[in-house]
Amino acid sequence: MRRTRLILSLVCFSISSLYAQTKGIREVNSNDRMMKTVNLTMGRSTILSFTEKPIKVVAGNSNYFNIEYIGNDLTIQPLANVETNLFVYTEPKGKYGFHLKVGPVSQYDDVVYIRWMSPYISEKPRPYLESSAQKKIKPTLLKAGMVEVYVYQFIRLKGTRSYFVDFGVKNKGAEEVQLNSLDVFASRDNERLKGQKLVFDQEKVKVHGQCKGRLFLSIPEDKDFSLYLNYQKKLERMIVSKTYL
Repeated sequence: MRRTRLILSLVCFSISSLYAQTKGIREVNSNDRMMKTVNLTMGRSTILSFTEKPIKVVAGNSNYFNIEYIGNDLTIQPLANVETNLFVYTEPKGKYGFHLKVGPVSQYDDVVYIRWMSPYISEKPRPYLESSAQKKIKPTLLKAGMVEVYVYQFIRLKGTRSYFVDFGVKNKGAEEVQLNSLDVFASRDNERLKGQKLVFDQEKVKVHGQCKGRLFLSIPEDKDFSLYLNYQKKLERMIVSKTYL
């Protein structure tokens, strides 16, 4: 009965917040003659995903932003409520300009897919997720110590090999759970899939509290893979069938 209540509460929680989640993913057409706005928020990371590999970034106030390279992606996390500009140079000779704005959590970008657009073609924005493949996978509960993770959704972004997995986290223990000590990751043939990014909607989970999580990943082949929960040296696994790819 307790497990049933957990599953029902997480399902209701996820449905009510799904629209807000997908709003945070968008596609932007740009080139070296445009400046695009990227919306950030304190305590969370935003991914800029390029078709080319970024090789250098120049930020107006670099001391107030943590920027990391992961393959063709940049992750940006604001360290203060400061706005600045950012220039990204990619292979072989690409250049993009952005305005970084730090605002409320209701308006920030989870992922921004950057696509090169010729400066001689008029821009026609289009929603990125309208035709994405959204699949309700078989609900699975993973347990590791005091933590329970309920996996409920798997989405493929249209026209890409990029996906994200949505899940809920519940703290069943007597102490707060620091989410930087909890890992959810995808693996195949005993190796982590490359280019993964794990995000939560908060930094910790209070006793008997819960939060949402999302795992971004690229899957180049239509083969089964494993999704792992790792917490306090306890490892739990579920298999995700290739039928969802």
